[in-house]
Amino acid sequence: MPYGSRSALRTCAGSSNPVSYSMFLSQMYAQGLRRSKLQDNGRRLSDEVTMASGKVYSPNQKDVLINLNSRLAAYLENVKKLEESNRRLEQQIQQVAEKRVVGRDYSHHQKTITELESQINSMKLTNSELYLNIENTKLAADGFRAKHDAELATRLTIEADMKKLKTSNSDLDMQKRCLEAEVQVLSTELENLKKDHAEEQEYLLQQKLRCQVNVENDTPKATQLINSLEKLRQQYNKIADHHQKVSEAWFDQKTREFFHQNIQTTLDPESLASHKRQLSMLRKTAQELEIEREVLLSLNSAQEAALDETISGYEGQLQNIQEMVIKKEKELSKLKDESDRLACDGRLLCYLKDLLEMEIRTYALLMDEEENRIEDVIHEQHDEHDHDMTDNRQKSMSITTKNPPVPHPSSGYPNRGGRSLFLQSK
Repeated sequence: MPYGSRSALRTCAGSSNPVSYSMFLSQMYAQGLRRSKLQDNGRRLSDEVTMASGKVYSPNQKDVLINLNSRLAAYLENVKKLEESNRRLEQQIQQVAEKRVVGRDYSHHQKTITELESQINSMKLTNSELYLNIENTKLAADGFRAKHDAELATRLTIEADMKKLKTSNSDLDMQKRCLEAEVQVLSTELENLKKDHAEEQEYLLQQKLRCQVNVENDTPKATQLINSLEKLRQQYNKIADHHQKVSEAWFDQKTREFFHQNIQTTLDPESLASHKRQLSMLRKTAQELEIEREVLLSLNSAQEAALDETISGYEGQLQNIQEMVIKKEKELSKLKDESDRLACDGRLLCYLKDLLEMEIRTYALLMDEEENRIEDVIHEQHDEHDHDMTDNRQKSMSITTKNPPVPHPSSGYPNRGGRSLFLQSK
């Protein structure tokens, strides 16, 4: 192997391009085949010369060595020329490949890919932010719900305390009314007792007046005074008689009425006293019944007030519950709208994801097609290079067949010995 080919082998083995290395190996293989063919052609020509002449030459060793050296020099020159031509061809092929193979500009696709990736990342960030906002709102709603429950519990306890206080207040009002009624009853009893006392006092005074007290005086009576007193006594007697008649007529009328009602009464003072006591007892019972009626009326009014309070309380609770139901319905509608919006966003994101996956698949297919096209171009270049190499080999073979290095016939040495020397020198 010549020095240039060895240095080329080192440079190609150290290079990172597998295409150039494979090209170099193919070139070296072609050179080896070319050398072996040249040697076989030389042997065949020498055999043909010996067979054509039919004579056995026996030249001296010096001429044979000179002839062999000249042939070897010619072969080496041909090898150098072929290597130089191969290098030129490789350079030309590389230049043509550099001119032909033009990489496509995927920058705009890369820009779209980066934009879509940025959009995906931004959508992911927005989704994460929305998820965080939803979680924060849920936590805040839970906190407000707990606060609402605590406030509602305190409100219910306060309302229960207020109801208890109202019931105690109503009980106190009832007790107050009962005490007021008792005070009224006692005051009326006191008035009745006063009236009874006054009547008894009048009755006793009348009995006392009925008693006649005759006081005799031994002193001489004045005639004028006696006359005037007699006149007054007569007048009063007349008046008394008149009143007695009137009272007797009234008494007779009343007794008749009483007898008509089948009631027997006596005109004894004891019977009158018993009747008065019965009358006072009836008055007391009437007053007690009146007091009970007033107490029952006050209880009825208190119960009606408590009923009104309970109705108003339950109406307030019902209104609060209705407001809570309306709020919950509004929150539910908001949550439904939010879920619908999130579902729409999710469907949109899935659609965008599918579009991006389709675009990525198309980009991958395009890149695979481009790689296949580049490989096809490289194979075509290899095929052209191999074709050029075969053409060059055929040309070199034709050149060697046209001008073979034949030994001089005046040497007188046989060709067989020259062949053996050639083999030995080789």
